Amino acid sequence: MNEDGYFIFSQEHPIGTGTNLNKECEGKYNIKLGDKHYYLVSDYNINGKRIVDWYNCDVVKYHRNFSYIINTLIKCNFKIEEILEPIPDEEILSIKPKYKNQFDKPYFLFVRISKV
Repeated sequence: MNEDGYFIFSQEHPIGTGTNLNKECEGKYNIKLGDKHYYLVSDYNINGKRIVDWYNCDVVKYHRNFSYIINTLIKCNFKIEEILEPIPDEEILSIKPKYKNQFDKPYFLFVRISKV
């Protein structure tokens, strides 16, 4: 990265990777009441490896809570310029109405940083 440059990265939002689901919880991490979705959040502050089922295939993820992510950037002498937890706009909702669930839980985290 040059002196004037910046770096943008995205990742799955840590609220989505935090829960360490076991076999008892499969299919129970999302409860719908009325128009709202409620999500199981457990082990959020325990950083580490998670294995999740994705279309009958085990996927390995590494969860880091929000403060770990941000503090690591700060300790590495990055200036945080912008953080975005995107939500769908009206056009997207007209095409994919199920994305309204992203108002209940952010799916992604976007961060723009530059070197101090």
